[in-house]
Amino acid sequence: MDALSPIALALGGFLQMAGLVLSPLLILPLLILFLRDRLAGPSLFVSDRIDAVSRALLKIAGWLGLFMAAAMLANVIMRYVYGIGFGWARELWIYAFAGCFMLASAGALQTSAHVRVDILFAGMDLKRKAMVDLAGTLLFLFPLMILILHAYAPQLSYSWGSANGRLELSRETDGLPFSFLFKTLVPVFAVSMILQGWSNAVRSACIIAGLTDTPAPALADNAEPHA
Repeated sequence: MDALSPIALALGGFLQMAGLVLSPLLILPLLILFLRDRLAGPSLFVSDRIDAVSRALLKIAGWLGLFMAAAMLANVIMRYVYGIGFGWARELWIYAFAGCFMLASAGALQTSAHVRVDILFAGMDLKRKAMVDLAGTLLFLFPLMILILHAYAPQLSYSWGSANGRLELSRETDGLPFSFLFKTLVPVFAVSMILQGWSNAVRSACIIAGLTDTPAPALADNAEPHA
């Protein structure tokens, strides 16, 4: 495991460099407003693939939710019926809950299932909705997710052994030896949200530019408001 420390540092450096190289792509939806057909077709193609990945993650999250409920029920039965308990059994449902929440977020963004208060948005026409959605993605979603990645990088690097060359395991003596994977869910969440936000922004930009009149789920008139 001693060789893991330089590997973790190299991986972190690569991810940081990749972030710098790819960050200009986040403003590509704005370029669609000016270059229109030149960028819209390829961007929508990529957007469709991102949406498919988000839907797949949402399905995985659904199964994790069922697994979490079963694990919690098993823990209750073991503790209150048989008077026994195991660290790994307790961590099972915690891991499942984290995976359910983190993996479902991008799919929820794609289907407009996040909690929102639609006071003015619901009464807007499609183009105005697209403008609000595009502005919100560029001004709030992207900066917040990038901030999460930046702030969490030291913790993730430590968890993967950058400090002592050892993967971070459970604090419980009989816990699951996957704490480093558990904590990796945070950047997975942030990256998936950035990708899905980019996909939504591309569709909003195409609507604003008059290249399509097919709304994304978040902009559809029949989308249920959440409060």
